[in-house]
Amino acid sequence: YDSHPPVLPVVVPRSTGGNIQGSAGGFEFTSLEEHVGKLRSAIAARREGILIFARTSSFTPGTDAALADVCERLRAYSAVPGLDGVHVLGKFQPESLAKIQEASGGLPIMISGAQGISDEDLAKHGVRLALSPHTPFLASQQAALEAFKASAAGGSAPPVIQSEDLASFLGVKQYQDAQKEYLKIEKPATGMK
Repeated sequence: YDSHPPVLPVVVPRSTGGNIQGSAGGFEFTSLEEHVGKLRSAIAARREGILIFARTSSFTPGTDAALADVCERLRAYSAVPGLDGVHVLGKFQPESLAKIQEASGGLPIMISGAQGISDEDLAKHGVRLALSPHTPFLASQQAALEAFKASAAGGSAPPVIQSEDLASFLGVKQYQDAQKEYLKIEKPATGMK
């Protein structure tokens, strides 16, 4: 890498967090002390191969007060021994990311949501994972619903992704190359073309 490891874009269909509680009646943040206690408990019960990131949604409003709150939380979380990283939700500017990076105490940062700054700027400020908005997942669910409806009605399914595009999206060539290099499989299965 030139100066920073790359930011890995990640798509996840759902996310969960330990710092918000509530239901249809409203949401509120758990106290800082309670969340730190939950982190300590999770780390104590962790099994090999599990990473634990402390998540906070307190920046979501994007105000100066929210930035101060998220930094306070991140300083407390990063002081918990054994924590692997922090996860912050919101749309960030380089100035706020610099404060978040400082408050994170050098831990890797994961962010959620569409960002208006480059991957290079994200990486420079300690971001190592960038989760996409839920839009692609929701669009896939809408397409599945339309296909089920068409099938149930005896009609034809809506257009589907071409197998070449799917193979490119899934990185089939990279998997085949890895099989050749690391597993010493001379002719890996072609799968999708």
